[in-house]
Amino acid sequence: MRVLVTGGAGYLGSSLCHLLGELGGYETVVFDRRLDPSCEVSALTPSICNGFDAVVHLAGISKAGDHSGRAMENIGEFKRLLFCAGARYLVLASTCALYGAGRNNELSPIVPNCEYSRSKIAMERLASSSGIVLRFGALCGESPQMRWDMAVNFMTRAAWESNSLEVWGDNVRPYVHVKDAALAIVQALNSKASGIHNVVGWNMSTRRLSHSIACLVSYWTGRYVDVVDRIYRSDGRSFSVTSETNLFHPTMKLDDAVLGCLNVLARQGYQGCRS
Repeated sequence: MRVLVTGGAGYLGSSLCHLLGELGGYETVVFDRRLDPSCEVSALTPSICNGFDAVVHLAGISKAGDHSGRAMENIGEFKRLLFCAGARYLVLASTCALYGAGRNNELSPIVPNCEYSRSKIAMERLASSSGIVLRFGALCGESPQMRWDMAVNFMTRAAWESNSLEVWGDNVRPYVHVKDAALAIVQALNSKASGIHNVVGWNMSTRRLSHSIACLVSYWTGRYVDVVDRIYRSDGRSFSVTSETNLFHPTMKLDDAVLGCLNVLARQGYQGCRS
């Protein structure tokens, strides 16, 4: 199967391409401006998409808190991709951040609260007849192209570097290991499934997440990690997400994500706190 992956050099994209290479049977072409500044999605042409069996769209502005309006540029680029891809099977990466407070599944109402979420909703509607939409929980864990701004990864690095974590909130959020997210995309490519599906490994409050990461880092490094509670007033809301369709079954847990991040930190020579 020939697969075109936009954003294939990013955090999820690099993990997906690595997995496709390991499995074999896939010819993967990465279209990413990180590798070539000319590889903007807006520069795609129908001839570039010729010969591919499927397209995985991971490119775009991904800052969930973006209120600048730049995230809306994703919609125009996605329209360009749909035009160039034609009838090819499409996998669109979306987010569980579209849901509001409560216990959510694919049937729950979506609550757009920023330009990023509004752009995702528009893209999901455009993609509805072209393939599958995967709404991922917050990604975490080891990937060939790391991102340290993801919650679990950020906390793990902070615990490694300073032996201390500060907790500023206590809402429950959904998480998924980046390798499970990549595997869900592969399963979608193989099954040619359609519709909207949540891909979530676990739900956890920020306070519990912080204490769990501190314990895991302490256990694996032999250094005590302190957790400083800065939660002076918390609404305690839950934004938990499960799947009603049950098409994908992530198996990796928080332990796997934290250990993977620690391995990366050790390999890349990050200095841990020795006090």
